[in-house]
This record gives sequence, structure tokens and C-alpha cells, in this order.
Amino acid sequence: MIPSLTLTLKKIPLTHNGKIDKLELLDLLNTTIINEEKNFKNPTNEIEWKISEIWSKVLNLNDISIDADFFKLGGNSLKMIRVHSLINIHFPSIITVQDLFDHRTIEELGKVITEKYGLVNKESIRTMKKIEF
Repeated sequence: MIPSLTLTLKKIPLTHNGKIDKLELLDLLNTTIINEEKNFKNPTNEIEWKISEIWSKVLNLNDISIDADFFKLGGNSLKMIRVHSLINIHFPSIITVQDLFDHRTIEELGKVITEKYGLVNKESIRTMKKIEF
């Protein structure tokens, strides 16, 4: 397998015990990925905001661009299942797990939800359940 991203470090972060600090490495990786997003796009509608909120919780990230790929942000198939279950709270039975794998950005998912189910009316979005973590 070929890595999708490589990161060069001057010094590997260590814990006070002298072991590799995996959390610090993850923070460095997440910061690098977010900074590489040259054209950061904020969510443009309520559907995209809700999807962004879910991704932020599952991926443990802040400020996710709507054109960022789920897997490049550190997502995997298990996290995708978690996203699916949380999206079903807001949009019951609207998307499938396959939809999530086919449309890996917030922007694409928002369009799928809007197109497939006609949720362009803000009134229908406001009546959806509030997500709780």
C-alpha cells in the first residue's frame, strides 16, 4: 500500500516517559491536513452544518472543510458506520452506508440528501431531531 500522506518531522514528540507521544503525533497530522486545505470552504446550508458537526465529533476535529475527504481526515470504515448512525438520527433512513462511501465529502453528502429527498425546504430541516452526543 502507498501512503496518501507523508509528514517529515524534525523531532519525534516523546512523552515524559520517553515513549512516542501518539496523541501529539495525531495532533500534528490533523493540523497538517487542515492547513493543507488551501480553499477551505465552510458549510453553506443547515444540512452541511449538521453533517460537519457529526464529522467533527466522530473524527475529533474542528473546522472541517466541506470538500475534505472523510478518509484523508483520518476516517475509516468503523468511523463511517458511526457517522451513518448519527446521520440517521437527523435524517432517518435517508442515506445508506454505501452513499457515505460513494460521497466522501460533506458537500457531496449534502447534495445527496437534498437531491434524493428534496430537503431544500428549511421548515422540514427545522423539524428534525437535535443530535446529542
